[in-house]
Amino acid sequence: EQCYATGNIDGTSYLGGFAGSIHDINTMIRNCFSIGNVVAGSYSAGFSGNIMFGKVENCYSIASNVNGFNFNGTVTNSYFDSTISGNTMKTEGRSSADMKKAGTYSDWDFDTIWEIEDSYPVLQGLDTPNSNVGQYTEIYNVEDLNNIRKDLVGMYKLMADIDLDGETWTPIGTTAAPFAGILDGNGYSIKNLNINITAQDYLGLFGYNKGTIKNLTIDGAKVRGRSYVGVLAGYSMGNITDCEIKNVTVLSGVDYVGGLVGCSAGAIKGSSVEKITTFTATNKYSGGLVGYSTNSITDCSVSLIETLSLK
Repeated sequence: EQCYATGNIDGTSYLGGFAGSIHDINTMIRNCFSIGNVVAGSYSAGFSGNIMFGKVENCYSIASNVNGFNFNGTVTNSYFDSTISGNTMKTEGRSSADMKKAGTYSDWDFDTIWEIEDSYPVLQGLDTPNSNVGQYTEIYNVEDLNNIRKDLVGMYKLMADIDLDGETWTPIGTTAAPFAGILDGNGYSIKNLNINITAQDYLGLFGYNKGTIKNLTIDGAKVRGRSYVGVLAGYSMGNITDCEIKNVTVLSGVDYVGGLVGCSAGAIKGSSVEKITTFTATNKYSGGLVGYSTNSITDCSVSLIETLSLK
């Protein structure tokens, strides 16, 4: 009771900002919180990746992970920041603004246990954690965009259109060091993406994504690679929402080639691909939106592929 965890969590399964998995029926976690980004994975969530048994009560999490709590056990009066996670569908989600209001937290003790003042709740008697979770780094130009690779679990927001004309782009995120933060395009565009590395895999604006990418347009692109090739991401096991790809001159690869993502193990929602002039894939698993997917795709569309060459 009455403790907190901070720090970013990476891995493949059973991941949580506070607990990876809770399996003991007698476990009670009460009046606790976690702050830190948690990568997407099997059984992953902002607070606890898997609550099989036990109880969680009066707790919260702030994390980029699309889930706040994964549970079959009991979760009571506990919440996660849905603005940061990007998931507004779960009943435990609350907006960033509401997470900073005492009235959000039903039956919490703000007399002797918690305190809140123009920010997220903290525990009385404990040091206030230092964290920049919830604070976006603003991106105005190519240099700022390149700097994402210096902190792959950070939170970023475009503040202007960015033109990559004349740049030979190196994808952000690799299999060894994936992007696991948040990029909010904020309604702006990245223009004239150019990647030409035909002997390399995992190519796109992002090579390997385990984070959240949303509200972003890529307008104008030439992307040539080998396997796991997409304009937005070569491989994604994170979440992609409300992204648009348009005016792609060339998209080519061998296999796992897609207009948005080459191969997706994460959720894709509200995204589209519009106009690919030449699309070439010489082996298997290729598609206008996604080459290969093992997760949900909802409210998405593809239009106008002018020259399609698949083998």
